[in-house]
Amino acid sequence: MNSAGKIFLLYGFHGATIQKIADDAGVSKSAVHYYFRSKEKLYQRVIDVVAQIILNNHIREHQAIVLFIINEMHNNKIMFINTLNKSIRTDWPGIIKRLLSIIFSSTFHEEAIRILI
Repeated sequence: MNSAGKIFLLYGFHGATIQKIADDAGVSKSAVHYYFRSKEKLYQRVIDVVAQIILNNHIREHQAIVLFIINEMHNNKIMFINTLNKSIRTDWPGIIKRLLSIIFSSTFHEEAIRILI
């Protein structure tokens, strides 16, 4: 799970591969498939952790997750929001918008939020 979180963080869903995750974890690709069955299911597990961090207001302690959220909202918004909804059903677009409003303190923050949301 740690390696999956790291690789998804670095590459996003589309750039991450099971091979990269396996290499980082020091295990075989087949071991990752055996335990998680697919990249999508592994992504769901990582998003479950991200959702809990966001909802528990611990995001300031996990700055790397902020970058992950921004990256996924830019490159993979629909799948990211759908995956969050599978984890915990709530108003994720609204939560992410408020989160991004807090994160961006410069004058471009409204523009960035409009693009990402």
